[in-house]
Amino acid sequence: MRDLEDIFEAGLAESEAGRPVAMALVAGVEGSAYRHAGARMLVRSGGAAEGAVSGGCLENELVRAGVGVAATGEAQLMTYDMRTDEDALWGSGSGCAGLVRVLVHRPEPEILRGVLNELRAGRTVCLATVVDPGKSGIPAGSQAFGTPSGGGEEGPMGEKAAGYPALADLWNVLPWPEDGRRAVYGRVETPSGDMAVLVERLTPAPVILILGAGHDAPAMADIARTAGFRVLVADHRPGYAAASRFPSADHVFAVAPEKAPDSLFTPNTYVVVMTHQLEWDARWLKRLLVADVPYIGLLGPRDRARRLLAQFSDWTGSPLPPAEKWEHRLYNPVGLDLGGEGPGPVALSAVAQIAAVANGRDPQHLSARWGALQVGAP
Repeated sequence: MRDLEDIFEAGLAESEAGRPVAMALVAGVEGSAYRHAGARMLVRSGGAAEGAVSGGCLENELVRAGVGVAATGEAQLMTYDMRTDEDALWGSGSGCAGLVRVLVHRPEPEILRGVLNELRAGRTVCLATVVDPGKSGIPAGSQAFGTPSGGGEEGPMGEKAAGYPALADLWNVLPWPEDGRRAVYGRVETPSGDMAVLVERLTPAPVILILGAGHDAPAMADIARTAGFRVLVADHRPGYAAASRFPSADHVFAVAPEKAPDSLFTPNTYVVVMTHQLEWDARWLKRLLVADVPYIGLLGPRDRARRLLAQFSDWTGSPLPPAEKWEHRLYNPVGLDLGGEGPGPVALSAVAQIAAVANGRDPQHLSARWGALQVGAP
């Protein structure tokens, strides 16, 4: 979700500066496509774009459409059918074999701001967008958003919404993305006729908290940001915890473990402890082992970790919490076995492991999952 937050932030900044933007939104996919429903591309009034909705075969045409939509505010629904061999119509052999519906619309600043505020507060957001108004009388591109009840994982969508009034009034009859899906495209009956709506469940971007701002921490921050995480860095040494050293980080804190706010340690936060000092690692672990974080990566070899845990009370003045509270969340050594050494490979290995944990995946080669490639096989 980090790419969505970045696009919304950029769109809001442009709109607040008096420069309207357009959003190209993948509203529906039939068959295979490079991106799924909910993928977005921001188009600035001058033609610059951020994000992507395909592998590159649709973007040029969508940018041209977006410039016009930004100027007029009139949404356009564009359909690309690549299920035939006539792929040259859209690009140079994209290899996709699906139908893609893309809505190009001009988002309202209030929607962008409202969704961002909810995501920044750590809350899941339901966002509904009218794709095809039919005879409903609600314009294409109209949006409403709200926070779901029940934690947002299984629904329902909540009792009320903000945004386009006529769409918000229909909130409780809109479809909900079920079975872990991020988005659902469906038709909805209104008093004037049916319309097609895309409803998305938007979750806050996961956070990687790097504890220790040594020489290898900037690489960890860079790769984590590129992988779609929000990035926080904390160190007890003010000279190390300098924002100028971490251009990829969202926030950099100079703080001792005992003074760090509880708000840093959430169920959406994945932590890597890398101070390279046993005492400071132990003091951070004192906070983490009893916190509700799903991943605690302790950098360094296994012998070092054993020593740290064996002498935990010496470093912290407190007994080691019961193992059942933390052993399933503690990862040491950190990362997947990718080979290589140095800050970059170690960071890549760690972020890959965190992504697997965050997505509930057992890492493996995708080629092994699909089996041998056979020419001519469907």
